[in-house]
Amino acid sequence: MMNKKDILLIDDDEDIREYIKIILKPEGFGIRSAANGKEGMDAIIKKKPDLIIMDVMMSDMSEGFDLASELKKDARFSGIPIIILTALELLTDFDDKRRFRDWLPGDAYMEKPFNKDELVKKIKELI
Repeated sequence: MMNKKDILLIDDDEDIREYIKIILKPEGFGIRSAANGKEGMDAIIKKKPDLIIMDVMMSDMSEGFDLASELKKDARFSGIPIIILTALELLTDFDDKRRFRDWLPGDAYMEKPFNKDELVKKIKELI
């Protein structure tokens, strides 16, 4: 039997973490979660995940940006695919959103609320 791919969820919203777990468990992924950037980094150091799904704005507005940027700069973790989930309520203009996505330090981007089938598809593409 193939080993389960390990996915780490990092989001300060417990409901989002639980919802994503419900979506991904039937797909056969191993799921771990963290409520903030520090917990996320501790979990990554303890066991390197196959993929990370993270919010960029948590308790500290830049916490997710900072962690994703740090991971992409660190040779030990730079190869881990990161899916950025965020609600861009402040950005309404398509060009602003496109520039923002291009600036994000992740491998893929999904706006909340997200489509569960699209999330699963994106995960499978990245791992």
